Amino acid sequence: GLKRLARGMRRDGATGPDGEVARPEWQWQHGDARRARRLRGPTGGVLGGSDRGAAEQRWEARMQATRNVVVVLITVPDMQTARRLAALAVEARLAACVSLAPAIESLYWWEGQLQRSDEVLMICKTVRKRLGQLEELIRKEHPYETPEFLVCPVNAGMEGYLQWVQAECRSGENA
Repeated sequence: GLKRLARGMRRDGATGPDGEVARPEWQWQHGDARRARRLRGPTGGVLGGSDRGAAEQRWEARMQATRNVVVVLITVPDMQTARRLAALAVEARLAACVSLAPAIESLYWWEGQLQRSDEVLMICKTVRKRLGQLEELIRKEHPYETPEFLVCPVNAGMEGYLQWVQAECRSGENA
C-alpha cells in the first residue's frame, strides 16, 4: 500500500458513492506511475493507460480548460488606489473579478535600501488574452514607478467558475 495517504483516502481502496476509487487527484496531475500501478480503478484494472477513472478524465479536461485562466497579483499603497484600479479593470472586462486583501506588509529592496510598506494586495482573475491590456492599464494608472505585476497560472479549479471568468473577460473583447 501507499506509505503516505492523502486525507480522506482509505487504505483499502474502497469506492465512493459515485463508484470511483477514493484517491487524491494530485496523483494524476503529477503522473506518478509507481503509485498508479498500485491503485485499482472501478473496473478492477490498473488505473492509467486506457483504464483511467472518470475522475481523472474530468480533472484532465478541467486542467485543459484552465490554461486560459490566470491570476495576476498586484500590490498598491492603499485601499482607495486598489478600489480605483479594480473598478477600472473589471469595468473594462480586463478581469472578471478582483479581490482586495487589505493590510499586508511588504519587505523589499529598493534603490539599495531595505524598505517596509503597508500595502493592499489585488488578486485579479483574468484570461491570458487580456494580460497585455491589463498590464497597460496598470502601468498607466498605478502610482508606483515599478508596480508589481505577477502572472500565476491556474492549475485547476471548479469548472463553472473557470467558465465564468472566461465568459466575463471575453464579453469585453468587442467593447
